[in-house]
Amino acid sequence: MAIVRVFVAAIMLLGAALAAPAARAQDAAAIEAHLSELFAGGTIRKWPGPVRFRVLGDITDPELAELRRIMATAKAATGLDIAEDTTPENAATNAPFVFTREIEPLLDDPAVAQLFRRAGEDDGAFVRRMRADFRQGSLRGTGSSPAGIVVSLQIVNTERYGPTLTSRQLLRLAFETLTETLSSNRVRPSVSNSGEAGPLADFTPFDRAVLAALYDPRIPHGARFAEVRPLLVELVRQRLAAR
Repeated sequence: MAIVRVFVAAIMLLGAALAAPAARAQDAAAIEAHLSELFAGGTIRKWPGPVRFRVLGDITDPELAELRRIMATAKAATGLDIAEDTTPENAATNAPFVFTREIEPLLDDPAVAQLFRRAGEDDGAFVRRMRADFRQGSLRGTGSSPAGIVVSLQIVNTERYGPTLTSRQLLRLAFETLTETLSSNRVRPSVSNSGEAGPLADFTPFDRAVLAALYDPRIPHGARFAEVRPLLVELVRQRLAAR
């Protein structure tokens, strides 16, 4: 009887050993499909150094506290130097979140115009796109250098997002600011899935793995997604397996 039990145990171990590579391959395929959606733009974009965010406009104290908590979580996930800008006149701000019901006053705001220029988007075409995107709910302007993202401006239409900003909405804004990824209804569970409307209190394990993997020093800013895809997939897989 003991021999039979040993034999059965050996068979089970062998089955597990044979199944493990297949499971890893299946996991990698699913991760690759999700990452291909997020990085459909084709280029990896990341911040090279300090991220100084500032929250402006129509936002309640609880919403502001939640966004601050989310950015602190993102700091831990990425290893980036992320902090709220407290300097006078937004002097160090490079990642502003603006919450407003009207876009037109912003177009005449010198501080916002300066951010547009830093993002390299201050021409008439950008202003027209701003108006169109704002009507849909939000817009983002981003400027990059060879070293990485230098400014990311998020403007949110509170009438479309409101009346109360949810944690899911704030998580998505923070995730997009730090990753320059695209929303997709096929990536789940993730804050980047704009088709999911249920409550979400924090980044999903997949989101955290993407944030950590993207800011691995082996993933360079400006690389084509196709070039780094195998490494990025493996980094995400490892982080999900380690949690």
